[in-house]
Amino acid sequence: SGSGELLTGLNADNLASGTVPVARLSGITSAEIAPSAGILDTQLAEIKMAGKVKDTALSSNVNFLNADQTVTGIKTFTSSVTVTGAGGLAAAQLQLAANAVVAAEAAPELGGGVRVSTNVYIVGFSSAAKYYGDGSELTNLPVRGDDLGSHIASRDLDMSGFQVLNVSSLTVIGKDASGYSLWLSSGINMAGGRVEAGLYAGSGELLTGLNAANLASGTVPLARLTGITSAELSAGAGILDTQLATIAAAGKVQDTALSANVSLLDANQTLTGIKTFVSSVTITAADGLEAARVRLADNVAVSAEASPELGAGVRVSSNVYIVGFASATRFYGDGSGLSNMDRFADNLGNHIATTTLNMAGFPIMNVSSLSVTGRDENGYSLWLSSGINMAGGRVEAGLYAGSGALLSDLNAGNLASGTVPVARLSGITSSQLSSEAGILDTQLATIAMAGKVRDTALSSNVSLLGADQVAAGIKTFTSSVTITAAGGLDAARLRLADHVVVTGDALPESGGGVRISSNVYIVGFASATKYYGDGSGLTNMEAFGDNLGNHIATTTLNMANFPIVKVATIAVTGQDEDGYSLWLSSGINMAGGRVEAGLYSGSGELLTGLNADSLASGTVPVARLSGITSTELSAEAGILDSQLATIAMAGKVADTALSANVSLLDADQTVSGVKTFSSSVTVTSADGLNAPRVR
Repeated sequence: SGSGELLTGLNADNLASGTVPVARLSGITSAEIAPSAGILDTQLAEIKMAGKVKDTALSSNVNFLNADQTVTGIKTFTSSVTVTGAGGLAAAQLQLAANAVVAAEAAPELGGGVRVSTNVYIVGFSSAAKYYGDGSELTNLPVRGDDLGSHIASRDLDMSGFQVLNVSSLTVIGKDASGYSLWLSSGINMAGGRVEAGLYAGSGELLTGLNAANLASGTVPLARLTGITSAELSAGAGILDTQLATIAAAGKVQDTALSANVSLLDANQTLTGIKTFVSSVTITAADGLEAARVRLADNVAVSAEASPELGAGVRVSSNVYIVGFASATRFYGDGSGLSNMDRFADNLGNHIATTTLNMAGFPIMNVSSLSVTGRDENGYSLWLSSGINMAGGRVEAGLYAGSGALLSDLNAGNLASGTVPVARLSGITSSQLSSEAGILDTQLATIAMAGKVRDTALSSNVSLLGADQVAAGIKTFTSSVTITAAGGLDAARLRLADHVVVTGDALPESGGGVRISSNVYIVGFASATKYYGDGSGLTNMEAFGDNLGNHIATTTLNMANFPIVKVATIAVTGQDEDGYSLWLSSGINMAGGRVEAGLYSGSGELLTGLNADSLASGTVPVARLSGITSTELSAEAGILDSQLATIAMAGKVADTALSANVSLLDADQTVSGVKTFSSSVTVTSADGLNAPRVR
């Protein structure tokens, strides 16, 4: 008991009663608050710091600007709504006014696209793939006829097996469902022409003058390779030892090609591996053998002694029997076995103790002062079986252990370790919390008090009713959306149903107005300044036709992306300003046909049956070669050792391939180089170790 005012290094874990005064607390952060503290919102000041409340702390009912969410409540926008996402606006219907609704039309017989509930007036022109309905009110319809003059085809051209002759040049810009622009039942003959294509397929057996540098895939058959020397191998070819026959020619592997781990007869080296000599070891050098330890038998070793207090000389691990006498400048150790020594006793006189003083239960009294300079094996200088009584005294120590229950006047500033138990704390206010306490959301109870979280404390990602904001997340409204602002709805795209989309069309050739992705069914009439597109489905129109009779073209025949079908043959006799007779936007399919040309250009990736004998230029890229064996290598290839990977496979290099300078485990050899063994040396031969000197 007593004052603990001057105690330092107190452990807060040992506080067992009372509570810590609030004045003794400061700088509390989330680290000192329990993970499940459950701080109530009534214990929080109003949260108004921007970004203090993260989105993850809000309920799933909060509308976020950048989150993909489904909105079930009815939302009324009194301001305009702008949709900038590529997906635009998706809605089952768009009500423009009373009884004026644009919606998806599900009925296939009505086009299965867009349904407009009223008449439609189009200020600009209307363009569609095909029109249906009454076209009797259309004006400025042309009188149609066809003498194969200057016009654009409006339907397929069926040649019924007749030829198309004397074509100056032919440009095909479309392709069929198979991805081809031209189908031929036989080949193309253009002996002096040139074929350019993105990709060739079929046999290239008759191709000549191939450039091996253009081989981009596959590998050259080994039968096409012969006479390969070191010149054709990369300087870093890295030929694996598994690709080499056993090296057995004398001197084929030089010492420099061996790793630093190989023992050489005339080299100064350090051996770290344990070596066991089953033969005798002869050391002829004048310095003899140098070792930190010599083992004569199990548990019998002679070594150097590094400890100064033990003499720093030679250490023998066992007893030593000396047949003769032992002579030394001085002897140390237990001499009790020696004979002819005087006996000495101790009467506790004025002297320095040489052993433990045992009081056998008797007290030591009238001691002026006691100074203990040593300590026992437990680290203590004084052991007491009870307490110390010194009412007016003072105890000073580097460290106290035990109960401090009776101590008073403890200084909280001296708490140096542990944490204050929660039971010892009460009445904490914001004054005791650090200004950067960083209380975690897991340490707070659910915030439910109205107005406790200000709008300014929410992240900029939270959607607010009265704020002008940009929403980047996908919003799905399962309820209706009403927009009362004069600006209405601004969106790049309106999706009414799957594949039924209304967008703006920026292409001038398409009118630069509204684009509808599907058919449109209009309950009332459709009115426009001008209509474009196929009017063959319109009624009350004059019947027009064209039998494309027997006549000669007088101008360019523009097929307007329509196909020409059932052509017997096409003979192109001219060429355009670029020197070509035929232009194709895609490929030619003629599986049973044959292409002959003076020159081919483009990728031959899919060509098969290529004749390697026809390689007339370039070199075969290394990536195109694999599986080369000694059969493909010249007998005098002279592969350089720099072109070999490191030889590491056990037994790949035969002993006969090494120089006579290599130390072999089972060979009788003379070692002339200086050898330093950093590991132990074991000699099992009966001859033992033969050396004129052991150091």
